[in-house]
Amino acid sequence: MTEQEKRLHRCCFAGHRPEGILLSEATAKDWLQYQIQQAIAANYTTFITGMGMGVDIWAAQIVIELRAANPSIHLIAVEPYPSFAAKWSEEWRSAYQEVITKADLVKRISQRYAPDAINNRLYWIVDHSSRLIAIYNGTKGYTGSFVDYAQTQGLETTLYPFPRMNTGASPRPYPLNLIDEIMESATYLSSRPVELSDLPPDFDRRLAVAISTFPSNHDPGEILLPRYRDGATLQEIASAIGVTRERIRQLIEQYIKRLRHPDIMRYLNCGIENIPPKASKTMIKKLEEAERIANMADASRCR
Repeated sequence: MTEQEKRLHRCCFAGHRPEGILLSEATAKDWLQYQIQQAIAANYTTFITGMGMGVDIWAAQIVIELRAANPSIHLIAVEPYPSFAAKWSEEWRSAYQEVITKADLVKRISQRYAPDAINNRLYWIVDHSSRLIAIYNGTKGYTGSFVDYAQTQGLETTLYPFPRMNTGASPRPYPLNLIDEIMESATYLSSRPVELSDLPPDFDRRLAVAISTFPSNHDPGEILLPRYRDGATLQEIASAIGVTRERIRQLIEQYIKRLRHPDIMRYLNCGIENIPPKASKTMIKKLEEAERIANMADASRCR
């Protein structure tokens, strides 16, 4: 059987960490199990997990359980690098190691930590699959990039049916109190809280594009959303992700500082075509590439 023929029978997973999933663990697992069983019924026999905390691990555990009654099912675990789960909680490290031990094949992207290993994992998984099962809440970040890339590569995609907000418009991925924090230095707001009428119509989209350019080992949306939308403490976010409270404080400070950069502020309010020529060419290139990916994803959703 050729690699292309094998790909036709492979299904992969994507989804947020537990703190960003917007579902209970039981609801997420029930939905994943149903979708995996549907995939098996459609002759998918190999399942690929990226070994992330939350959806990836849960889906892998379900595949392992189903494999006990159906030996024709196989699991590929894709590990970015050996220390990927080193800073997770003991419970999640144990679950991670159990999946690695029980997987039929472990694909390691890099033999040591490398900044691009996370994205290379994404590309490898999608390029070896033909169906994606994802729990994606619509926010930009790693999971959003995964879904976007899968759709642009033509994968059959099954997304958890999150309800849309009944506002007559698309759901706002980022809450106003976060935007207020970002816009603190905007003089035209005169130190008052930000209102929807202050923002350009596509501000949310530009914000998501800007955040997707951040170099980070963590999904910025899965740190910013629990903090600003859900009111989670720094310690709660740190415990969920497996880092220290101080590291979460540093990351949030870095994210906000990046978003307050004058060139990013100009992009958020006026668009990429109005960033001054003297702006960082690297920053403009990153924003242009992020916008290109976002445009491709928008076109894919419209088909």
